[in-house]
Amino acid sequence: MKIILIIIIFLVMIFLWNRLGKRNGDAEKMNYQKISPVEVKKRLDAGEKVFLLDVRTESEYTEEHIPKSLSIPLDQLEQKAGGLMPDKVIPIFVYCLSGRRSASGAGILVKLGYTNVYDMGAMKNWPGKMEAGGSNGA
Repeated sequence: MKIILIIIIFLVMIFLWNRLGKRNGDAEKMNYQKISPVEVKKRLDAGEKVFLLDVRTESEYTEEHIPKSLSIPLDQLEQKAGGLMPDKVIPIFVYCLSGRRSASGAGILVKLGYTNVYDMGAMKNWPGKMEAGGSNGA
């Protein structure tokens, strides 16, 4: 009788271990990834179809931004992302001034169901030219 109880406990433990492991694996798939600005530029130069997303304020974007980037300020991202970025599987590279807002923006996009999200961090590390002016995507 003791052996049967031990076997049952053992089987329940294995079942629970497998279930928790699968949940953790799913959560890892849903997280965004960090990527360097140099790697982003290489992918853009190679012609890869991506969104380069600036989550700074409109005035920061107008002052200076990475060419061909889309501007959606962080405080508007949840409301505007779906309309401006309907493709939820295309790679999205999120950047800001220092890296704090880009991490928050990447997290928001993952929660909204985007599956290919990268936090590029600070735009100061961008290896290419910047541009000023331009229309804001939001």
